[in-house]
Amino acid sequence: MRYSLIIFVFFLSFLIAKPTSLVIGMSETMGIFGMINANYDIDKWSNERNHYFITVGVLPIPIWGGIGIAWKRYFNSSRITPFTSASISRTYILGWCQTDNCDNSAELGIMLSGALGYDFHFIQSNRFNMHLQLGVLSQYNLVDWEFFESPSDIPEIWPVINIKFGS
Repeated sequence: MRYSLIIFVFFLSFLIAKPTSLVIGMSETMGIFGMINANYDIDKWSNERNHYFITVGVLPIPIWGGIGIAWKRYFNSSRITPFTSASISRTYILGWCQTDNCDNSAELGIMLSGALGYDFHFIQSNRFNMHLQLGVLSQYNLVDWEFFESPSDIPEIWPVINIKFGS
């Protein structure tokens, strides 16, 4: 219970700030840990093609989630552009129990993620931007020293399919 209250207050503080972008779907930075993901640009280091940002995300039922720092590079400025991204994030799984004698504590991890994909800029205006992002993601757990397994035939590769609102 103590961990869940700390995590809830931490995420609530980020929801008060206005994010640069909101991602719904499999995030290119946090994967399944960020199915609903808010990104906050670090303006000091960002430019037109390279973006550095803080990323905060949860699963729709917030028992999985995390926060991290990420880098993303767009290779051109057209409406369809390839991108690559990398991030390191602190993740959590609340109440993860694999035995009969568990205490419903939080399991914490540190994930290193890398993604490749395409960004399709569907709507572009001064007030509203919408992107579709498609690609692949791989995550490495630095606590357990292993790749985060995916349900696909290729065990270390996750799909990136999301809709992004914002820059």
